Amino acid sequence: MKKAFSFLVVLMCLLVSIILIGCRRFNLTIKLNANEVILCVGESYQVMPTVENGTENYEFDYEVVDQTIIENNNGLLKALKAGQTNIIISVKGNDKIDDVTINVIVNEITATSILTMTELYLSNSEVYQMTWKVAPEKASQEIIFTS
Repeated sequence: MKKAFSFLVVLMCLLVSIILIGCRRFNLTIKLNANEVILCVGESYQVMPTVENGTENYEFDYEVVDQTIIENNNGLLKALKAGQTNIIISVKGNDKIDDVTINVIVNEITATSILTMTELYLSNSEVYQMTWKVAPEKASQEIIFTS
């Protein structure tokens, strides 16, 4: 009788373990490196989703809601124009893992000139050093001077 009872206890523990391990697959979630991204036109951002508690290597699908604002190349997002859109990320071939959404805001780069000096006269040996700062910092730091 003791052996039968011990066998039943071991069998029950084994069944509970199998059920818990099997249920774990339903608790998998996609984790993102950011839930919201703010870009300027022309900038790029790499989305890096992972499956939390996952044991496999997963491939992801990316659905851009408004493709006129963001271009997607396998998770590499490029800002095309100002606006706001969402990217829905899902695991390829696995509908048991819930999709996640990342919000993307794209701002126009606006430039303003804050040059207080309108004229500068230098003799042949004089030098004048100009310094500048481009805002926002994410924008290209290239400046073109014209006269």
